[in-house]
Amino acid sequence: MTPGRKREQLRLQILETQRMLDLVGAHPIMSASFQDRLSQLQQQLDDLPADNKDLP
Repeated sequence: MTPGRKREQLRLQILETQRMLDLVGAHPIMSASFQDRLSQLQQQLDDLPADNKDLP
């Protein structure tokens, strides 16, 4: 998978995780789980090398 494709896939997963987090609200277990997953996905996205399209 190309870095650009991986980046797009991670962005979609982040969006879906944020939506799920909004749905579960303040549920003590589920919200913590989705927060953890969101952090993991964001870290994976940050760790990807910069794509030429992302550079100014």
